Amino acid sequence: MGDPSGLGPVQILVVGLDRAGAEEVLERQLREVAANRDVALLDVLVVHRQRNGSFAELRERRLELLGSAEGAIVAPLLGLGNAEPTGSPDRAGDGWCLADHVAAGSTAAIVLLEHRWAIPLRDAVKAIGAEVLVDAWVHPHDLAPQPE
Repeated sequence: MGDPSGLGPVQILVVGLDRAGAEEVLERQLREVAANRDVALLDVLVVHRQRNGSFAELRERRLELLGSAEGAIVAPLLGLGNAEPTGSPDRAGDGWCLADHVAAGSTAAIVLLEHRWAIPLRDAVKAIGAEVLVDAWVHPHDLAPQPE
């Protein structure tokens, strides 16, 4: 992938594909994302988690999307092939592990999206000598008022 320092924020999505038609809907939406200049589709990988917890790449179900690295970036995050998991969120020390989000016996697409719209903002912050103190995603459910 080259030097990642020039990338915008990268979001990882783990999308369950066990419901009928899920893969087709996801592929259609990712094609729209790939056509967007503000968000780039970096990689997509379809995997099945075996009952024993190991992962298998489902090459026959690969989402054929332009601009996708076809699993080359995501596979090492899961330790697929001969790779040790590298750069995975669980190594960041916050206890979050990508593999924990795919249940045994299920199939999922793992999608990496680059948010290019944020690059000029990051560059402007850097240009004024400031720094981003927090970089996090907030789930819309977390913004809903909580009952008292």
